[in-house]
Amino acid sequence: AMIGTMQFDRALECFEEARGIFSRLNLPVLETEVDINVAYLNFLEGNYTRAIHLYRVSGSGKGLNPHKAAISLLDQSDLYLELNLFQEAAHLSAAAMDRFSQLRMRAEQARSLLNLGIAHLHLGNITTSLKAFARVRALFVRDRNMVWAAISDLSRALALEGAGRSGEALAVADAARAELAASPYAGKAILAMIVCARLRLRRGEPGPARELALQANAALHSANAPHLQLSAEITLAESAEAMGDSGAAFASYLAAHSLAEDLRQRLARDELQLSFLQDKRAIYEGLAGMLIERGDLEGAFRFVEYGKSRSLADTLARPDRHAAAEPGQTKELQLQLRRLYRRLDSLEARPDPVLPPSLVRLRQQTIECERALSLARAADQIRPADPVDVAAEALPQTQAALAEGQAFLQYFRIRDSLILLTATRRKIEHFDLGKVSAFHDTYHLLRFQLARGGVPWASPSDRSWLPATRSHLEHIYRLLVEPAEASLPGGHWVIAPHEDLHRLPFHALLSQGRYLIDARTLSYTPSASVWLACQARACQWAEGRSAVLGVPDPRCPSIRLEVESVAGSLPGAELYVGPEASLEQLRRCRGSRYIHIASHGVFRADNPAFSSLRLGDGRLCLFDLRDLTLDSELVTLSGCATGVHESAGADEILGLTRGVLLAGARSAQVTLWAVNDASTAEYMKAFYTSIRSGAEPPDALRSAMIELRDRYPHPYFWAPFILTGAPGRAKKAVGVYQPRSGSPPTT
Repeated sequence: AMIGTMQFDRALECFEEARGIFSRLNLPVLETEVDINVAYLNFLEGNYTRAIHLYRVSGSGKGLNPHKAAISLLDQSDLYLELNLFQEAAHLSAAAMDRFSQLRMRAEQARSLLNLGIAHLHLGNITTSLKAFARVRALFVRDRNMVWAAISDLSRALALEGAGRSGEALAVADAARAELAASPYAGKAILAMIVCARLRLRRGEPGPARELALQANAALHSANAPHLQLSAEITLAESAEAMGDSGAAFASYLAAHSLAEDLRQRLARDELQLSFLQDKRAIYEGLAGMLIERGDLEGAFRFVEYGKSRSLADTLARPDRHAAAEPGQTKELQLQLRRLYRRLDSLEARPDPVLPPSLVRLRQQTIECERALSLARAADQIRPADPVDVAAEALPQTQAALAEGQAFLQYFRIRDSLILLTATRRKIEHFDLGKVSAFHDTYHLLRFQLARGGVPWASPSDRSWLPATRSHLEHIYRLLVEPAEASLPGGHWVIAPHEDLHRLPFHALLSQGRYLIDARTLSYTPSASVWLACQARACQWAEGRSAVLGVPDPRCPSIRLEVESVAGSLPGAELYVGPEASLEQLRRCRGSRYIHIASHGVFRADNPAFSSLRLGDGRLCLFDLRDLTLDSELVTLSGCATGVHESAGADEILGLTRGVLLAGARSAQVTLWAVNDASTAEYMKAFYTSIRSGAEPPDALRSAMIELRDRYPHPYFWAPFILTGAPGRAKKAVGVYQPRSGSPPTT
């Protein structure tokens, strides 16, 4: 009752008193029950890491009676919904629903189904969620539980709005708000105000939306519910902005930012932090946009940084990021997953035209193990990391780190528009780049053209698909580069993309018959803060030591030639091929200046954290990489789409690149799409030949691309490679490339 009426401090006192009594009476099961209640209380107060830890140490209800154990699963699904971990929430709520069904507990079964519907709604399965909400309402009405029917209607209203039925959505939400206003559930009544406010805001009614948000905010003054306060402040900011009250909007955005930072810092794992920020991007877009309008470009740059790869940057900036070993359960799950992968790879390699039942079962076991590992890693650290705010001084530090002739290009989406902030040592400028839709239209056509290179019959000598590709590259150049080009120096550019721009080969953009890479060197970074963290890394590698690992594969027959060529080009290179190229061997490569891994790569769009490269003893995933300490200047992942990732949270990159940087590499060389085996081997030979001659990685990449383009004119073959992080700096402008005699024409 105290939790329902938001009397959290009094509830905690009662729980602590009860736990002391149960401890003295040696009643461990009742102690566990108290811990689970305290875990839920911590969740409501925003102490997410503490809540996850308590659920874990309680064994998720082990030893409890079936009812209490099922309640624990349901409560945990509430927590994971709040953290935007929707797949995990769906799994937990489905498990709870099954248990309540067996216990014939209809009300709790309906609550579990409600959470499952909410998870489906956020995963984009609107039709499925609407069906779930209809069933939920029927179950509650059947039991005459009109309060919980109203609570479920709030989610049903959001699903209806997502389905384009905004009028019906608002009517449902208003009716639910009226029902909850007369109930003892103060938190749910406030949530109803916020939901109704957001629906009105989306219908273009900012005045009524603001009134409701103000009511919610006033009701929250006496409550400790930071997650609701955050939602209310965002709604206040957006409604004030829509009404033209920029002062009130700015103040509410700042308040929302402060709340979001406080809640985020309570999360220990960077996996939790990045998921938490998933629905907070409006804060950074709003503040950056308003500061640009005020002419405060330094402030705008700072809030753009808050909205780009914060968790990665903060983790990289911590000197103790590898200090704690993984707990036993997490380590055991990692080993179990590696065993499952090996069995799965063995079965999938068979030429059987029909999937055997054993393979289907093994795939399901693998998915369940991946889910368990993700949850275990999220829960394995109780103490939140010490606060780090690398974004606050990002601009002055970036300008100080840039050499003469260098520029930093910060791309960012603000609602439906793209902007560019450029920084050199002495100035910062802003450029409006137009609507996102104008870029997307051409971007998807370009992706289609690049995908053509991956088909078996694609030939490097076939130029029939080159004109269309060049046309798209020229159009994107005009959109993204041309507005700022005249004000930028001609030396090295560091590009910080945003969202879909992470998959764009900027170096292959075309203007007047010249590719961007012809006139300068380029490197990429998720954000300025990540670039600075990589720049700050001390040189801990051995100058004359390199490691080359290769796993030949029937799909990649040139890998052996590639790694032998690379090993012959690098000083002090140690070559490991096939079974010798194992995870343990990679671990022993710590301190090698250059590490090159050539293997078959797989990007997992369904779960990017489990994208992988094949090693001699199994798959190399993000979790494996981030647990290594490589301390290298450059790690190259030579395989298909090793640099492809999904953006999660506030533009956090999820994929192998993240793992390489977390493993201590100063920079990574990865690929943006499925590469051609033969052209990749030739590119790597040219790249490392330049490295051996003393070239810095950006210069080596540029010269290798230009050399490769003479034989492979289509960008599919020569342009998939990028350098990310903080590779060697080009301190002066480079000469514009002139095609050699006999080279393919560039116009």
